[in-house]
Amino acid sequence: TLQVGNGGTTGTLGGGAVVNNGALVFNRSNALAVGNAISGSGSLTQAGTGLLTLSGGNSYGGTTTVSGTGGLTLQGGSAIGDGSAVQVDAGTTLTIDTSETIGSLAGAGTVALATDQALSTGGNNTSTLFSGSITGSVTVANTLQLIKQGSGSFTLTGSNSYAGGTSIAAGGSLQLGNGGTTGSLAGGAITNDGTLIVDRSNAITLANSIGGSGALRQAGAGLLTLTADNSYGGGT
Repeated sequence: TLQVGNGGTTGTLGGGAVVNNGALVFNRSNALAVGNAISGSGSLTQAGTGLLTLSGGNSYGGTTTVSGTGGLTLQGGSAIGDGSAVQVDAGTTLTIDTSETIGSLAGAGTVALATDQALSTGGNNTSTLFSGSITGSVTVANTLQLIKQGSGSFTLTGSNSYAGGTSIAAGGSLQLGNGGTTGSLAGGAITNDGTLIVDRSNAITLANSIGGSGALRQAGAGLLTLTADNSYGGGT
């Protein structure tokens, strides 16, 4: 492990690239901007109470964990390795200033998308559950803000308020709820080329228009009501 800072206001990396095959931890109580290119198979953890901003062209393959209450901000579009499994703990915030691709998303924190920016997740083909909230706004209707890639299942059990559209790639699934009373999508149209699953024990209304070649499955004990003009081509 290489740890930058120890809960205080000091501690920095040098200016060069970082080859991380172990664990890289940031723990500062004030804001820290890191533009170093980080590669390797290792993990990265934001453990501090200050805001950490990553802006380098990063390709590391290990897990990214946001556990510090200061939060993590991503800039530049490649601040996290595309295959990295991301864990956003409760009480923390992952802010995406520039559209970002990650391997998977889990946890109970907040993912805050900047205006018109998108999160692509699921490319590592694992199945995860995210009980936090995804927020965001768009200036053009139905701009994509959540893109589910890969063959795994991505389950949302929180209340989401991002305004943009949602895309589900072929072979994978996006699930709303996990047998309980929470789990929702907000925002624009859904382009479903995989499977959209609804599994809630109480009533839910989907007003999003659903297109694409994929299927829709009502798996919950609660009533699902569809109110949009839907054109998806798969089974129901």
